[in-house]
Amino acid sequence: MGIFLLFVFTNPLILHLVLRKSEYPPVPKDHLPLTDVTVVLGGANKTNMGISDQMHLNESADRVTEALMLYHQGITKSILLSGGSGELIYNDEKESTQLIDFFLASGVASAALLADTLSRNTHENVVHTKNMLKARGIDNRPIILVTSATHMYRAVKCFQKQGFEVIPYPVDYQAGKLLWSPAIVVPNVEGLIIWYKLLHEWVGIIAYKLLGYT
Repeated sequence: MGIFLLFVFTNPLILHLVLRKSEYPPVPKDHLPLTDVTVVLGGANKTNMGISDQMHLNESADRVTEALMLYHQGITKSILLSGGSGELIYNDEKESTQLIDFFLASGVASAALLADTLSRNTHENVVHTKNMLKARGIDNRPIILVTSATHMYRAVKCFQKQGFEVIPYPVDYQAGKLLWSPAIVVPNVEGLIIWYKLLHEWVGIIAYKLLGYT
């Protein structure tokens, strides 16, 4: 049984097929309307690395780079970075605080940047985003939402539950094109990490439904 499970969870073909069903469909940039704000959910950078003068982006860095593209292409007027720290301890360093300097250095005007440093999860992302946009009188306007493709389904439902008009812009795709080669059936231990994230997301979908967040 253990060998069978190891085969399943390290098989690139099986993982690809599951990802294709789990990832939110791509949205072309030219389908996006002009918006006042784009909300970027946290999870794209590492904290507590011990090197304060460098930016530590992770495998979800597309959230950052694509948000920058939306701003520089004139699709969005401002960017709200929503993400504090998901750590139970050693949570002094905030994801969005670190990203502010990166966005400023990348040519985003300081007046066009907002940072939510309090959120620890997706539900709190929504609550704090609502409060921040309400304080600026723009909580009733459509938002572009940027997060990973596997996380977008839950994120959209959370924001819609709070009355947001959401324009999804999923990024960080893992599946890609299915290229037939011997490698597609050769076990790959890197798939275990993606499976872990998928299972985490599926549990989150169920939990948020039970808690009434979606």
